[in-house]
Amino acid sequence: MRFGYPIAAALLICTAGKAGSEELWSNVLLNPGFEQGSGGTQITGWVRFNNACRAEISFARSGQHALEARGNWFPPDQWNASGAYQEYPVSADQIWEASCWLYASSNLQGQAYAAVNLEYYSADSMLLARASSAVKLRSDSPTGQWIHASVKRKAVRGAAFARIVPIFVQSPDFESGFAYFDDCALYLVPTTTIEWAGYRWEVGDGHNDPGPNYFSTNCVSVDQDGRLHLQIVYSNNIWWCAGVENLESLGFGRYLWHLDSPVDQLGTSVVGALFVYAPPEVWGTNENELDIEFTHAWTESSVTSVTYTVQPYTIAGNARSFYMVLTNSPTTHEIDWQPDRVRFRSWFGHSTSPPPDAVIADWFFVTRGIPIESGERPMMNIWLYEGRTPSATTETLEMVVSDFHFEPFRGFLLADDFTDPSTAAVWQVIRGG
Repeated sequence: MRFGYPIAAALLICTAGKAGSEELWSNVLLNPGFEQGSGGTQITGWVRFNNACRAEISFARSGQHALEARGNWFPPDQWNASGAYQEYPVSADQIWEASCWLYASSNLQGQAYAAVNLEYYSADSMLLARASSAVKLRSDSPTGQWIHASVKRKAVRGAAFARIVPIFVQSPDFESGFAYFDDCALYLVPTTTIEWAGYRWEVGDGHNDPGPNYFSTNCVSVDQDGRLHLQIVYSNNIWWCAGVENLESLGFGRYLWHLDSPVDQLGTSVVGALFVYAPPEVWGTNENELDIEFTHAWTESSVTSVTYTVQPYTIAGNARSFYMVLTNSPTTHEIDWQPDRVRFRSWFGHSTSPPPDAVIADWFFVTRGIPIESGERPMMNIWLYEGRTPSATTETLEMVVSDFHFEPFRGFLLADDFTDPSTAAVWQVIRGG
């Protein structure tokens, strides 16, 4: 078993960019200020779409040109978008940031908005992921001034290129209005990692699922006692969430988390999660995930539940919830993942096995659908269900983890003598030592 250990310093952070020839923080865009082109429709380096053009304006943030994107684009009874995009090759797990300066001469109308999007595509141009800037121009945004908008997201597995999209979006109400975009940028940013509990963990940063939510490295810290703090923080008019991902794929075995916070008192829209996960790009499904989640965001009760799930949760019998009222804060939570079964348990206190009278919840999953080893990694996060704003600033918005342990599964054999037709589709699991 691999045990955690206290960290002498409050937090050890490392940053590294997984780059090829790209340099960190270097803008890779061609013609980022839209100065080069021919007339309004030909923009060097960019692909223009729908009701957008290159415009010569006196108030450009730099130079004499900007991208102009307008509403009133047909058909009028659906959401439509106008703008431009530029692509750049990327590798999986790189973190890229897209940014742009936005300007509106007058207030936008209705639900229309302007933003900058960051999208990832496969080599055959299939959209894999999309993120949008938290800062957007809307009907109540300031006018007559340039406003900076940016968005970060990790490149998902299978991503071959990123696309930056300064975009004007109109609703089915067919709003008019327009916005300008200037001095766009797309650059590789460093990955932030921490050393904790004997492992290195990547810290979530950018616009991402679940939620979707905005995650920030500022929401993750380790205190002087070596405890990991994951917090939801309100800053610059945005609710920021927290998450970490182990850089190792550990495979079958026992995953143990020791918590030091009252997860039964999390806010009404808050979800705290301990889980083992591989992205959908591994098999093209989300069936490679095992979850322990603390919340009452998706129950009608005011009492927090602990929910155990073998994804996908949409299959009957793949999830089980237990109402949870803690008499003290310290708890241990376990995922025991084996080839033929998964056991979830929660109990009071910090130990490798629960005393008989300390069990909070216990559930075996032994039906079909147990994930195989396919690059799953242990993760932790705290986030807002459907991105909902917490109902009160006094709510508990933090999860404290004092340690993480992993005990590998020691091996197994699959056996079948093929003599009994009634068990032709059943393998016997012989456990190793």
